[in-house]
Amino acid sequence: MAKNRRVEAPAGGGGAEVDRGKQGRQPASVREAAVRRMAEGCDVSALARELGVHRNSLYHWRDVQEGRGRQRKTEESPREQTMATQIAKLERALGRKSLEVDFFVRALRRIEEKRPRSKATGGIASTARSGSKPKAEARD
Repeated sequence: MAKNRRVEAPAGGGGAEVDRGKQGRQPASVREAAVRRMAEGCDVSALARELGVHRNSLYHWRDVQEGRGRQRKTEESPREQTMATQIAKLERALGRKSLEVDFFVRALRRIEEKRPRSKATGGIASTARSGSKPKAEARD
């Protein structure tokens, strides 16, 4: 069942009517009046219910009026497009390298946990280094 109630704009809104039954853009006068009421400290949820819009729409209207709204993407020059593509490619490569580093750090930790520890400080480890000759023991 569709709601076809008409609601007048808030005071000072120019008397424009809002059709709650249809989704779409609200008249500029309604948006401006709503933002003005928000600035005065009106309860945003109650205002949204009164106008029949989502609360986030009110914040969006405010941001657009203050110049903080999402700007439409403008045409980029070929150089900017090339640079954006290169940046995206480098960011992906950096992400892969970060994953590799994390993998090798975890692998090294596992290896160090499994490696037997020498009980004496500074003692010779139980495994010899790869490719090295064993040290000659002290002669008496």
